[in-house]
Amino acid sequence: MSLPGELHVYDPRPEYPFQIAAKKYIPKRSTEDGYTLILSHGTGYHKEQWEPALERLFELAEEGGFPIREAWGIDCPNHGDSAVLNAKVLQWGYSKLFDWHEYGRSIHLFLTGYQNGYFSHRKLIGIAHSMGAVGMTLSTTYFPKVKFDRLVFCEPMMFPPGGPKLDLATGAEKRRDIWPSKQEAFDWLSNRSAFKIWDKRVLKRFCEDGMTDLPTVNYPDQTEGVTLKCFKVHEAASYGPEPGKFRALEYMGTLYKRFPVHLIFGGINDYLPREVNDAVINAGGGGALSVQRVDGSGHLVVQRKPTELAACISNALQIDISSHQSVEKSKL
Repeated sequence: MSLPGELHVYDPRPEYPFQIAAKKYIPKRSTEDGYTLILSHGTGYHKEQWEPALERLFELAEEGGFPIREAWGIDCPNHGDSAVLNAKVLQWGYSKLFDWHEYGRSIHLFLTGYQNGYFSHRKLIGIAHSMGAVGMTLSTTYFPKVKFDRLVFCEPMMFPPGGPKLDLATGAEKRRDIWPSKQEAFDWLSNRSAFKIWDKRVLKRFCEDGMTDLPTVNYPDQTEGVTLKCFKVHEAASYGPEPGKFRALEYMGTLYKRFPVHLIFGGINDYLPREVNDAVINAGGGGALSVQRVDGSGHLVVQRKPTELAACISNALQIDISSHQSVEKSKL
C-alpha cells in the first residue's frame, strides 16, 4: 500500500511552458498550527519516491516529534506526472540538455502561484534529495521570495568548479525502459544489482508511480506494456553540463544566512567523494545547523534507507533554531 495522497496540477502557461504536478499528503494527526513539508526528488525519480520515508516521518511526528500539518511532493518538469503532462513541450530541445534551474523555477512557481497563494499562509519546511536540493536552493533566488522555516538537504548534488566527473548519462541512455507490466518491471528490477539494495517499498513506488502505459510520445508505435514516465533521454539530458549544480553551491553561503539549513549524507561516499560533501558543508565559510550521516547508504539514501533517513530528518526538525539570525530578520 502506498501512502494516501491527492494529485494536484498547477498550470502557469503561457508565461511558463511547463505544467507542475504535485501530490498532497495529510498525516492522521494533522495539526492546524503544524508545518507544511515541501519535498523535491533526485534525477531519474519522482515525488512518490519519498513516500516510505514520509510515512515514517508522520509516525515520528505522532509519537511526539515535530508537528506536521501536511506534506507536498513536487515533480521536476521532465519527471513523474509532470513529464507526462509536459511530454510534447519537452520535445522542444529539452532532450539534449535540461537545466536544473527549471526545477527551481517550477518549485518557486508552485509555492507562489498555486491557488492564488495557498502556501503564503503555511509554515514551510523544504526537504530535498540530490538534484531536488539544487532545485530547492534555486527556488529561493526568484521573486517574490519564498520563506522557509528551515531546509533539510539530503545528499545535495552540488559541485565545486572542476569536479567530480560523473558519467551517469550513458547508463540512463542504455537502460531498459519497456516491460510487459508494472509487476514484471518490479520483478525484473528486483534482481538487478543496482536495485537489489533498494528498500522494496521504494522500488514498488518506482514501478507503480514512475511508469505509465504505452503508447507514449517517445514510443508512439508501442501499443502494449509500460515505460518510464521520465523518458531515459530526458534523464540523460538532466545529467548534462548544466550550471544549476555549480550555482547552487556558490549560493549556499548566502542560503545559510537566510535560513536554518540541515545536511544529511550517506555514510558511504559512492557517487560523490567526501571532499564534495565538505565543499557543501563549508560553503561561504559554513553555516549548517546540523550534519548527519546515514550508515549503510550512499547517495541514494531515499531509495536505500528511507526509515533511517526519516529518523535523521525528524532529528533535524526538532533542533532549536531560535538562535538563527537570518539576513531578512537582520534587515528589519
